[in-house]
Amino acid sequence: NVFGADIRFDLSETLDFGLAGTVRQNPGGRAYAWSGGPTLGLSPMNNTYISVGYNVVGFHDRDFEASRYTRSGPFVTLRLKLDQNSFSAIGLGRR
Repeated sequence: NVFGADIRFDLSETLDFGLAGTVRQNPGGRAYAWSGGPTLGLSPMNNTYISVGYNVVGFHDRDFEASRYTRSGPFVTLRLKLDQNSFSAIGLGRR
């Protein structure tokens, strides 16, 4: 099981500072692994978010690394929101 949480404080409309944390519990609940550290987020345009952070402590888990960055050290993530109207401005949407 993996549980994660992010706390963010807006510095402006496009910039935020936060803390991210994740805990992994092995089956049976007898072993735990932790990751966490500060993050800086930027939203340069609508429906985009870039996060730069540094996990002070971390762990490697190939089963969950696609959903949350948990290794120790620096990281950069990019999130995009796409829907049926996302490409209409360039003529790739429905007609």
